[in-house]
Amino acid sequence: MAGLIALLHDIGRFEEITFFKRFDSVNFDHASHGVKMLFEDNLIRKFVVEDIYDEIIKTAIYNHNKLSIENGLNDRCLLHSKLIRDADKSDNFRVKKEEKIEAIFPGKVKSIEEMENSTLSDKVYRSIKNQECVNIHDRITVLDYWVCVLAFIFDLNFKETYKIVKDNNYVNILIDRFKYNDLDTKNKMEDIRNRISNYINEQI
Repeated sequence: MAGLIALLHDIGRFEEITFFKRFDSVNFDHASHGVKMLFEDNLIRKFVVEDIYDEIIKTAIYNHNKLSIENGLNDRCLLHSKLIRDADKSDNFRVKKEEKIEAIFPGKVKSIEEMENSTLSDKVYRSIKNQECVNIHDRITVLDYWVCVLAFIFDLNFKETYKIVKDNNYVNILIDRFKYNDLDTKNKMEDIRNRISNYINEQI
């Protein structure tokens, strides 16, 4: 079931690309739309005949991209929501490590130089200091988008996921992808590195 959820969790992205010609998480909730495609349009029956797991699949997909998991879930819905969120975020770190920056944030970041000359907004930096994920509506600068990814660390659920992040050195690799030309920003990014690294070690 976890494998099925992993395969289907981003199915709403296809409609997002159709509508916007790019990913636009602010104006389009691909998880909610994916749930509509699967369960209102009954596309789920193409993937699994039985309906006894529908509530778990629906809940996990709906919650995979939210700022936090909704309250009041039963144990199995909560478990699968946590599993897909951790899997999604660990895969996100891998993508951010490997892809060109222009492809990662199409329409938002045009070059490495733009990222390296960017600064960090106060609200996003405050989220890091509070050990919180960044609300996508708080992102202002292009560097905010990058730090938003780093802040995913604060929403991981399993010790095994933290070990994956540490073993792959994702935090250092992502931070070191750019040099930060503004001295204050450079210092903030080093502070972020230390805060996140310490947090990972505490969770492990």
